[in-house]
Amino acid sequence: MKRAQRGLTLIHAFAIVFVLTALVAGIFSTHRSTQLRMAPDAERAQARAIAQAAWVRARADLRAGR
Repeated sequence: MKRAQRGLTLIHAFAIVFVLTALVAGIFSTHRSTQLRMAPDAERAQARAIAQAAWVRARADLRAGR
């Protein structure tokens, strides 16, 4: 009887470790996909800011006659 109880405990331990590993992997997977989905927007915003700064400089140069 003790052997069966110990075997059951080992099965429970492996099941708990498996479930916790799956949860952690799922959380990190979701976090990573969120980062990847947000990256293009951030890159677009950065490119837009650089283009606007270049346009402001060019317009200032034109007004200054350079």
